[in-house]
Formats: sequence, structure tokens, C-alpha cells
Amino acid sequence: MSFVVWSADNSDDRAHWLRAWEEWREREVFAHPDYARLFETETERAVCAAWRDGANTILFPLLIRRVPGSNRSFDLATPYGYGGPFAWRSAGAVAPPAGFWPSYEEWARELGAVSEFVRFSLFPDSLLGFYPGEKRSPMPNVVRELDLSPGALWQDYDRKVRKNVNRARAGRVEIVYDPLGERLDEFLRIYRATMARRLAAASYDFPDAFFENVRTRLRNSHAFFHATLNGSVIASELVLTSASRAYSFLGGTDERHFPLRPNDLLKVGIIDWCRETGRHAFVLGGGHEPFDGIFRYKLAFAPSGQRMFQTGARILDTAAYSALVELRRRSDPHWQPRPDYFPAYRA
Repeated sequence: MSFVVWSADNSDDRAHWLRAWEEWREREVFAHPDYARLFETETERAVCAAWRDGANTILFPLLIRRVPGSNRSFDLATPYGYGGPFAWRSAGAVAPPAGFWPSYEEWARELGAVSEFVRFSLFPDSLLGFYPGEKRSPMPNVVRELDLSPGALWQDYDRKVRKNVNRARAGRVEIVYDPLGERLDEFLRIYRATMARRLAAASYDFPDAFFENVRTRLRNSHAFFHATLNGSVIASELVLTSASRAYSFLGGTDERHFPLRPNDLLKVGIIDWCRETGRHAFVLGGGHEPFDGIFRYKLAFAPSGQRMFQTGARILDTAAYSALVELRRRSDPHWQPRPDYFPAYRA
């Protein structure tokens, strides 16, 4: 086999996709077929553009998205999070086989894809350096490296983190590991209240079924962690896990308990768990804007852990892309494309 495209909702395709994923030493959660399926809708379908030739394997999970206002146009995007293409080989450095991009582009043309938007992994097993489109660096992210002794790790936290953790411990806040999501209702209560308080975008309003699918389909690739006070959850976080990495995904804090600083203790508890289970990095993510308060809060857990999160953008059909921008203008005379948003017709 060389180039092939697997559909996540086809049982045979999913089996091939999952088998390739399981053969990968890293088993990156964002390349799992059931992670991509979390983001399927009536207008978005999860697939994987894959390459296998004996020495090389590439998994490129994507959403084929119907363009709003058009019955025949599609574009491509990686699911929310840190995407591919992910590549590994039996020996040597990661590099795409010569036939991968031409085969991928031929498939995209046959599909009628207008554009693609890629969210790249923060780690070297993505093909970021070989991407043929435009690469962008929109946001700094924070990665906590874990190859330190417990004492050195503690001292590497910002002083205010250590102070807040000690305050939470003095207030008898405890951390509970919940690998099966048995306290999902409490997580959802806190998560939704946090999103409402922060006036979060509608895209963060995931339905209950989304979290149930995380629990059941990604059973070995996630865990919930809770900060509790007298047995009640006061802060909670859903963490995604790969073989050697973990990712802060979704979470929140009960605002009534802010003075106890439970979220600082929760983050440190997650980091300790990651280290104890043999993982080498914990990704805290970024902020809403570069270097905003959320980013600075995360950086306090890894003062030297800043990495640039990059995206890729490519117009695959110039004429169709221009036509969709013009269609958007005609449908809304007040609309203008945003220079920081791609594809422009979705701004």
C-alpha cells in the first residue's frame, strides 16, 4: 500500500486506520480515528489521508467540510487540537516519501477541495517542516518538560505557583484521579459554568454526547482529574494522553473557591501523574491572544517551556476560492474578509 484515504465512519477503513495507529510507538491521541470522529457533524466528515510503504507511515486526519452556502464546495481542516500530518519510519529521520504530497493533492482535486487549514503538532513527528503551503505562527504555547527530578521540577515552577499550591494544600484541597470519568456530571457543571463566565465561543459548547464519546471511544487516551474539597469537586480537567505526552484539553474552576487556588494544585497534580506514568511532556496550551493572562498563567508552570504553535494554510483551487469569497460578499454587503482568518470565506 502507498497512498489511501480512510473514512472514520467505515468499519473496514477505521480498522486499517486504528491498526496503523497502534503500530506507532507514540500513539498520538490526535491521530486516533475516534478522536477525529468527535468533531463530525452533518456537514463535516472525518477521514485520514495515509501513506504506508514498509519504511514510512503517515497519518493525516482531516475533516472534509461542506462550505456554508454552497452545495458542491468542500474544504479540508484538521480537527481541533494539535494535528498532522504525523509521520514515522522504521529508521532515520522523519521525512515524507516523494509520492505523498502529489498523491494527496490529486485526491484533493478529485474531491473538489477548495482550501485546507492545518493545525500542527508541537512535536517533531509532524511534517511541519515539509508542508508545501503557507506556514503561520499565530500563538505561543506552553509545554512542561518532565525529565527532571521531583525536587527540580518543583523549583522550576514560578514562585507564585508554589505559593498557591501550598495554600490549596493548607486548605485541604485534594486531587482525585478519575480515569473512567465517573464524576462526569460534576466536571460538566464546572466546565459549563466556566465557559459561561468567560463568554467562550459557541464552539466550546460541546454536547453531553461529545464527552460520553471521549469516555467510551478514547478509553485509554484520556483521564479526568478533580480538585476536591470535603469530597466535592471544585476544579476539574479533562486530559488527553498519548504514549509519552499528555495534553490539557478542557476544564474549569468553581469561582466560589478561587481564594483556595485549587487549579494550581490540580495542574501540579496532573504534572506529577504524567511524570510518574513515564510521560515526557505535558502540554498546557496557549491563551486566547498571544501573551495574554491565560498564557502567562500557564507559563508559570514551565517558565522555559514556550513553543510556537503553527498552522498551515493553502488554497487548492484559486478560482473556486475567489468565487466563494465573492459569494459571501454578495450575500452580506457589510461582510469583509479578515486578514487573520483562513479560509477568508468562513470569516
